[in-house]
Amino acid sequence: SLFIQFYRPIPPRTPSPIVVRERPPTPPEYQPTEIITKKLLRGPTPLRRVILRHASPLPAKPRPVIIEKWLPYKEAKERRVLYQRMQQTRPAQH
Repeated sequence: SLFIQFYRPIPPRTPSPIVVRERPPTPPEYQPTEIITKKLLRGPTPLRRVILRHASPLPAKPRPVIIEKWLPYKEAKERRVLYQRMQQTRPAQH
């Protein structure tokens, strides 16, 4: 039997902002690795063929664009004008 598995590409991420980080802690002391080899019995051969197909990667996302725009001023209302009569003054005598 034939089994076809299709993988979708990983969607691109928005570029991350600049991040300032503090100095990392000192690493632990070096310890050599120990290699252990074990011989295992071979498993049974699979009864089917597997075809893996990878789709082409998506293009990178563009950087975010922020547009700042001034809002228009509200229309100026008509000013109210208040009229008051002057108080009667006496004419100056010479």
